[in-house]
Amino acid sequence: MILVVTNNDLDLLALRAAVDELPDGFPAVRAFGGVTLDPDGEPPPLDGMRVVLVRLLKGRAGWERPFAELRSRCLAAGVALLALGGEAVLDADLAAASTVPSGTVAEAHSY
Repeated sequence: MILVVTNNDLDLLALRAAVDELPDGFPAVRAFGGVTLDPDGEPPPLDGMRVVLVRLLKGRAGWERPFAELRSRCLAAGVALLALGGEAVLDADLAAASTVPSGTVAEAHSY
């Protein structure tokens, strides 16, 4: 299963449209967040997740503690974490926090 975490409602709308177009057999996709992503809240559970994609407008500053906890949980569970900013330029801080190769992060950012 793939988990997408974002602090942007438009990302959630785009994700919904993309999920409707996924081929049969594609792993399930779950979303978490939106503009109500709580900077003091708990990160989502990772039960059944193989990949977590985090996309944060303005970087991780607005979700610092939950992001750090989510990253730690991903590392402990062996879940791939791709962390991206919401701007056109790759967010080096979030990319460095990812647990996959930098080329994978750069390719995901290009989408």
